[in-house]
Amino acid sequence: MMAWCVYCRNAISDDAERCPSCEKPLTDGSKVIRCPSCGKYILKNSKQCRYCGKDPHAASGAEEPAPTEKAAPTKETAPAEEKTPAEENVPAEKNTPVEETASTEEPAPAEKPSPAEKAAPTERPAPPAAAKPQSAKAKPKKRRWLLLPLVAALAVGVFFGARTLLGKKDSGGETREAYIASCKAATYALVSRDAKRYEGDRLTFSGTVTELVYGGTVVFHIDQIDLDAGLGSGTWYAAYTPADGESVLRAGDEITVYGECAGSESYTLPSGESVTLPAIRVAYYEAAELDKLLAARQGETFGVGETWTVDGLCAVTITGVAETKDRNPDAKTSPAAVYYVDYTYTNLGYRSESSDGIYIAVDEIVLDSAGKIGYAYPNRVDSEPRPTPVGETCAARCCIGLDHVGPFQLTVTVNDPVFTAYTARFNINAA
Repeated sequence: MMAWCVYCRNAISDDAERCPSCEKPLTDGSKVIRCPSCGKYILKNSKQCRYCGKDPHAASGAEEPAPTEKAAPTKETAPAEEKTPAEENVPAEKNTPVEETASTEEPAPAEKPSPAEKAAPTERPAPPAAAKPQSAKAKPKKRRWLLLPLVAALAVGVFFGARTLLGKKDSGGETREAYIASCKAATYALVSRDAKRYEGDRLTFSGTVTELVYGGTVVFHIDQIDLDAGLGSGTWYAAYTPADGESVLRAGDEITVYGECAGSESYTLPSGESVTLPAIRVAYYEAAELDKLLAARQGETFGVGETWTVDGLCAVTITGVAETKDRNPDAKTSPAAVYYVDYTYTNLGYRSESSDGIYIAVDEIVLDSAGKIGYAYPNRVDSEPRPTPVGETCAARCCIGLDHVGPFQLTVTVNDPVFTAYTARFNINAA
């Protein structure tokens, strides 16, 4: 059976997996065939012809149109059929000539009597009256072609064909920072349960890139990590249109994405299994450190002035937080905010042959108000943490930099002598 590529409209084999002309990957949703019953052009994965209502796959598979199509004059039918594949994927302006050409097939019976005017010229004022039914028939056809944008939208929603549905969204002059700030944390378990409900919502999540497919739009899967225990992780279908000169994504990259939910995407694996994934149209992405993001979601939560105690090991307290305008001219980062954090820790029983006591740092995992990882900032501090023997307390200070002003979170992890890890989070409500 002959088919056509929905992207470049070149003729292809109906079982082709890639277009030999535009080299786009193909599925049944990105191929156009002719309905064996009525001869009209439809998507190959259509279960019902939108013109005649019959199952196109139940017929014998003949490529020629039904006899009613052949009844039209050959000189009119051929050009119309050559343009018909464009009906599935071309703007309305280009479809109009096709509809006009098609409509001439139906008025043809009204024009045939015109030669009879030679015999009875006075009896032929009837054709003007016949023109009214002609226009009445044209209206349903015009209403019918208005459904073409919907068909085109369904076509591009197939795997590898998300150029329109999953292309980069025009932010309409909105800044990157404003767009990112408008995205809400997405939970895979909730979105995958009813992706239609979240369609159009701006979402953000972090994960690992897998199964990249390059083109004008980069199509990829991203395995979301579970930052909140019990809420579920899973794989998303994502697409991103990179800007000129932008770095290329690679499989294995750990990233945080910001974009718009595009409902869900379904496709068929080589094994024949059908897979449906929640889909996201990515507007922006940035590198992420998933191990730190995961650690930032573990353990108990405390505030400034509250003490986290691990029996027989240590007690940790954040005693104060203060923002500073001091900046180190040699720093390689340009934070939006810099804070001094004062804290104490007491050794309640930690002993090790490899150290003189317990050592605790609170600036190793910092999460700012936008969920982005913070970092130690190289301002001078007077009291750094030190190994502390059993029974003693160390009063220390650290300096951290954040890309967003406002509340932030410190994740503190302590290992006992046999490397069992204990974790707690300190929420800092900085102004």
